[in-house]
Amino acid sequence: NGLIETASANTPRFDYDPVTGECKGLLIEESRINLVNDNATNFNYSINNQIRATQLDVAPDGTTVLCKHDLTGANIPFLNCIANTTLSSGNTYTMSMYLKGTTSFSASFAFVGETTSEIYSNTANITTEWKRFTLTFTLVNTQTLSRLQVFFARQGEAKIISIWGAQLEAGAFPTSYIFRSSGQQASRSADLADMTGTNFSSWYNSREGTIQTNIAIPYRAVGGARSFALDNGTVAYMLDFTNSSTKVGLEGLENSGYRSIAFISNSTSIKLNQTTAYSTQPAPSQIICVNGTLNPTGKTYITTSNYANLRLGTQVNGAGYLNGTISRLTYYPRALNDAEIQYLTQ
Repeated sequence: NGLIETASANTPRFDYDPVTGECKGLLIEESRINLVNDNATNFNYSINNQIRATQLDVAPDGTTVLCKHDLTGANIPFLNCIANTTLSSGNTYTMSMYLKGTTSFSASFAFVGETTSEIYSNTANITTEWKRFTLTFTLVNTQTLSRLQVFFARQGEAKIISIWGAQLEAGAFPTSYIFRSSGQQASRSADLADMTGTNFSSWYNSREGTIQTNIAIPYRAVGGARSFALDNGTVAYMLDFTNSSTKVGLEGLENSGYRSIAFISNSTSIKLNQTTAYSTQPAPSQIICVNGTLNPTGKTYITTSNYANLRLGTQVNGAGYLNGTISRLTYYPRALNDAEIQYLTQ
């Protein structure tokens, strides 16, 4: 229905395109904390240090809340959202919020550190529809009082703006909105999607097989985002498909020894929307294919008979979160040949 929804614990989260309504797939994200003190009604806009009341509007989650602000006639109006928390120097943070106007206009979207003066900003091209704006920055100084701010450089212009869902989180990219209903920080646990026990062993062929996935990764992690991982419950025996800033491919651990199996160098032809396939046969053949690009020769073969679990979007140790969506995962209990996996991934 195009609205933001909350999901209860132990419930899978599915993401949808807000315009078309198309399902993007199962959402897998790492744990994050919203560091803002409040985010639904905390925006007070200040004109000559006077706080003015807000107006009702329908928020992106479908609720009617006090989130509309009339800035008509203001002298360089600005709206503040305060974060009373310690943000450490050298760390990277991402702020985000939803903005909407009664007309289309531009505003400055900024993080203001007040403990030691430090400002990062970007331009927000606001329209008459709700849109999420984000800003990522790395602090030079430690801040214990900060503001998430929207302001306008021109005086006396009639501006009516709605603001909702302010979020400040540690990390180099934004994650889904973490709702806050009080003045305390709110957290979201990591998504865990695992198949274990007979839910895994009833279909897994330890001798050969092919796994195909369709994934979308808005932000590719330097350390590698995992589409899936197979393991024996520990990191001693593990096989995963990783997507890093430099390469895409298959790697694993066998008796705790690292194996680089088959990789394709990251290039402009490898999109963040990927269709991948991994096929394994008895040694020495293991191949991968990404968006039709084939690597038919694995560098190192890895034994596939030690696995008891399938994990989606992460590893057994909780590393390498996908921070994206999986729209399809298909398993074939046989090793598909080169032409077959190329056809599946084109």
